[in-house]
Amino acid sequence: EAVFGDQLALAGYQTIDLRPGAHAHVLLWWRALRRPERNYSAFVHLVGRDGAIITQFDHLPLRDFCPMQAWPVGVDHRDDYLLKIPADVDLAGARLAIGIYDRSTGARLPVRVGGQAVGDVVWVPLE
Repeated sequence: EAVFGDQLALAGYQTIDLRPGAHAHVLLWWRALRRPERNYSAFVHLVGRDGAIITQFDHLPLRDFCPMQAWPVGVDHRDDYLLKIPADVDLAGARLAIGIYDRSTGARLPVRVGGQAVGDVVWVPLE
């Protein structure tokens, strides 16, 4: 479980059809650890082994259906991120970068995994 600030946790993830030429889905399960300070945006970036972003999807989790500041504490919320992957891309060594940020300032929330600071993204290797 990755913790963003002291407000949100990434409780789980699943990838569907993550391959060249696909419209892949990345499902994320978010959990409020306490009432979030803002209605943060989330991103999923598909990053190549060279560090360049291949494709990305950013949005407000759950969109306008349920603003983050109204999320009940301790409840998991599933959110879907669509990645349009170019047909000619090489995914060897690619990985996903997942993060939370304040849309008005661009500032990302710091991330802790297992209690250790890991920067401002969660890195997920492709399987």
